[in-house]
Amino acid sequence: MKRKHWITGPVMFMIVLCLLLGLVACKDSVRTPILGHKPRVLKEGEIPIKVTIDDKNFPSYRTMYPSDWDNTKKSTLKFKLTGKTADAVATPIAERSYEWSALKAEGTASVVLDEGSYKLIMTAYDASNKVVLKSDETTAEIGSVSYIDFVMKPYRDTQAHATDSNTAKGSVEIKVKYHNPKEYITTANATLTPYDYDGTGAIGSALDNAGLGGGAATNEGTEENIVTKRTYTSTSVVPGVYMFKVELSSDIGLVSTISDIVVVDSGNTTRGAITCPVDLRTPPMAPANFKVEYIRPADADTNYKVKFTWEDKSVNEDKFVIDIINDAGTSIFGGTAKEVASNTEEYTLEDANKLDLTKKYTAKITAKNNYGDSDIVRYINPRSGDFIHLARITYDLKGGTFIAHPDNSLLGAEETGGAVPKKIIAYYTSAKTGYEFGLMNDAKLPLIYKVTSGADPKKSMKFKGWYEATAPTSFLQSIPADETKSYTLNAKWEIATDVILTFPSYNDEAYITDSSHCKDYTSNSDEAITVKIASENAITAIDAKWYFDTNSITTVSAPTSPTHGTNMLASTATAAKSATLTFHKEVSAGSIHQVLCVLKYTTTNAAGKTVNRVASAYCYIRGK
Repeated sequence: MKRKHWITGPVMFMIVLCLLLGLVACKDSVRTPILGHKPRVLKEGEIPIKVTIDDKNFPSYRTMYPSDWDNTKKSTLKFKLTGKTADAVATPIAERSYEWSALKAEGTASVVLDEGSYKLIMTAYDASNKVVLKSDETTAEIGSVSYIDFVMKPYRDTQAHATDSNTAKGSVEIKVKYHNPKEYITTANATLTPYDYDGTGAIGSALDNAGLGGGAATNEGTEENIVTKRTYTSTSVVPGVYMFKVELSSDIGLVSTISDIVVVDSGNTTRGAITCPVDLRTPPMAPANFKVEYIRPADADTNYKVKFTWEDKSVNEDKFVIDIINDAGTSIFGGTAKEVASNTEEYTLEDANKLDLTKKYTAKITAKNNYGDSDIVRYINPRSGDFIHLARITYDLKGGTFIAHPDNSLLGAEETGGAVPKKIIAYYTSAKTGYEFGLMNDAKLPLIYKVTSGADPKKSMKFKGWYEATAPTSFLQSIPADETKSYTLNAKWEIATDVILTFPSYNDEAYITDSSHCKDYTSNSDEAITVKIASENAITAIDAKWYFDTNSITTVSAPTSPTHGTNMLASTATAAKSATLTFHKEVSAGSIHQVLCVLKYTTTNAAGKTVNRVASAYCYIRGK
C-alpha cells in the first residue's frame, strides 16, 4: 500500500507564494536610495540627478508654441553640470557631462561630491555646442538631500541670453490660408516682431517678409472659391516671444491684417497655422466690450486721461476710429475722430486731448476698411447714464486723521511713507443714484476712505459729519444723483460727552420707535435712568430735566429719591462714577409715549478750562 502525501496541491501553492513574498521583502529591505524604483548601491558622496524640462510658456488662445521636447529631440542634446562650492571661497567643481539616455531613467545618472553645500547649474547643448536649455542655479547640500532636481528652461529669459552667439537659434514654420475670390488679394507682407507679453520687455530680433522666406502663394479652387495658401519659414530666429503679422492688400489698398503670438525656443521649432475663411471684401465686424478706465490726474490738474479698451472681433479691419463728444455736442478731436491701428485693443488719450474735470462726455468706436464701416459701438454704463465724467473731492479732516477704506480704488489718495494724511484728494464719477456718505457718527467717504475708528481721531472730540466750505451749517449726507461738480468738504467735530445715560433693559435700542420695541411701563411707577461718568475730570453742577412727549415736566409726581432738581451728583460724581435719576408719571394702558432726559453739567476739559456740556437719552414707553 502506497504512503499518502500530506502536502496537497493547494497547500503547495500557498508555500510557494510565501517563499516568493519573502524574497520580495528581502529585496526591498536593502537600504539604498531609490528613484523610479531602481535600487542602486551608491558610493560615498554620490547623489542621483533628476532632470525635468519646463517650457516656460504662457496661456493664450491665440498663441503658437514650440514643439514638445520628446525623447527623440532630447537624445540629440548634450548635458553639462557646472558649479562651485556655496562658501566664501566659491571653489569651482570639475565639469561633468551626461547623455539623455542616462538622465531620462531616474536614478541612473549621478554626481559624486565631497560633503558640503554647492551651487550647481545644468546646461543642455545641441550638436553645434550652442546653449538650448539651462537650469537656474540650484543649491544642493551633499549629505542632506536624497537627489538633485534640475529644472531646465528655454534660454530666452533675457535679451542678452537670447541674442548671445553661444545660444542656439529657433525655427518657425507658419502656414497662412485665406479666402481669396478671383485673387483680389494681390500681396501679403509678413513680419515677426518681438512682443512684450508680460510688461518686462520684449525679447527677440525682428524678421521682415524676406527673412521669413517671402511666403510664396499657392491657390486651390477657381473664381469665387479660390483659397490662397502661404508658408513662412526661418531656421535662424532669435529665441523670444513675437507678434507674427500678415498684411493682406488688394489693388485698392490694405484689406486685412491677421496676426498671432509666436513663442520661439532655442534649438526647437514652432509650427502653427492661421486661417481666414471669410470673404474679406466686406465691412469689418464691430468691436465689443467697449470700456473706459480712468487715470488719476495730478492733484493740481484740471483735466485727466482715460484709457479705452475693447475686443477686436474682426479679421479684416484696417483701423479703428474713436470719437469723444463733449457736452456741447462737438468732438474733442476737432471734427476729425481719432484713428487707431488695426489689431489693437486699447487707446489712451494723449496730453493734448485730455478731458476736463466736472464735464460730461460720450464716446463711440467703429472698425473700418476699404469696403465700409462696422456698426457704431457706444460706451455704455448704466450707473453713470452712459457718460464719462470725473470730479475732484478734497476732504479736510481739520485736525483729525484718515485711514484707508477697504474699498479703496485707483482714484483714491494713498498714504505715503507711513504718514497718516490730514487732507485727502479723491475723485468720483457722476452716478444716476448718487453716493451715500453713511450716518454722521459713522461717516464714510464714498468708496475711498473712512474716518479713523476705535480711538477719537481728534482728542476729546467726536466726528459729526462733512459740510461744504460754502455752506458750513449744512451737513452733506450724500453726493446727489447726476451731480458733476467738484467738492471741498470739511470735517465737523463736536465735544465728546463725559456723561452716558442709559435706560435699564433698553440699552442700544433707544432710537427704535416701533411699538413692538417699546418698554412696558406701569403707570405711576418709578422708571430709573442711569447716569455713568466717562471722564476722569470732576463733574459738577448737574441739572436734570425730564420731557414727556416733548413737553417739559417741571415737577415729577410722587418722586422717589433722588429728587428732581440741580446739583444731584455734585462734585463727588467722579468718585461714584454713576448715579440714578427716576421718572414717575401717570399713563393710560396701551398708550405710547416718548420719555427724554436732558442733563446739563459742568466739567473741565483737557486744557484745564471749565466748560458747560449737555447729554441726553430717550426711550419709548407703553402703558400697562
